[in-house]
Amino acid sequence: MISDELKLKIKKESNKYSPQECCGLLIIKDSILDLFPCQNNAYDKINEFSINPKDYLKASQNGKIVGIYHSHCVQENSFSELDKQISHKLNLKNIVYIEKKNEFEEY
Repeated sequence: MISDELKLKIKKESNKYSPQECCGLLIIKDSILDLFPCQNNAYDKINEFSINPKDYLKASQNGKIVGIYHSHCVQENSFSELDKQISHKLNLKNIVYIEKKNEFEEY
């Protein structure tokens, strides 16, 4: 699981964009895990996320991408089937922050 410091950063980002989902990537640079916030390109930003491809490219140039994170601001559910498919297809860990429950989950 990610550090409390990174969780706090995700919470702040989630609050900033709420009720829209925030999203980003987890990258390792110089042996340090950090966040790389991305623009949500989804049509329905309240119920889903889609990472901007240019942000994905920039993140890959800044470190090794090891995960995805996003928030659920309106929903109280865990990972959607699409979230799980994305994780499997990209072979990346997925972190979701469920704002209404103030909880993190990892897939």
